[in-house]
Amino acid sequence: MSGPSALRKKRHSRLPALAQAGPVSVWMILFVTLPLLFIIYISFMTRGTFGGVVYEFSSASYETLLDATYFKVILKSFQVAVLTTVTCLLVGYPFAYYIARKPADVAARLIMLLMIPMWTSSLMRLNAWMWNTISISTRQDLLIFRWGCFWEVCWAISEVWCP
Repeated sequence: MSGPSALRKKRHSRLPALAQAGPVSVWMILFVTLPLLFIIYISFMTRGTFGGVVYEFSSASYETLLDATYFKVILKSFQVAVLTTVTCLLVGYPFAYYIARKPADVAARLIMLLMIPMWTSSLMRLNAWMWNTISISTRQDLLIFRWGCFWEVCWAISEVWCP
């Protein structure tokens, strides 16, 4: 089966894959690639007096990377990155292999054990945002309701924790 009908079938079978990849590709171009290109473009511009961007080409920001102090910091960052990557690979692959060999119910529990610390981090971040976005009087009311402390103590705590 060759000829125009085979070519039409081939094109037709590719359409669902393109329909799925198309929106994701547009999203990635708009919200990842273009902002990254803009950041690279801005990195070659001059810094203004008050911290703004002056659109004059300058490689000064990249020349500072060659300074000994910055170079040591960058080198140390790469060392930490390599160490972290190797550690994650050495711990992660054997654990993933171990989980893959277990029955589905046990594997689900083990994966849940991996996810709990990430949830804790997200909950703490959510709690911090909530605490920072409510007013001081509401914080004081929450402290009084939650811990039953006196108004003066709750006022002092709320002023120290979140002024």
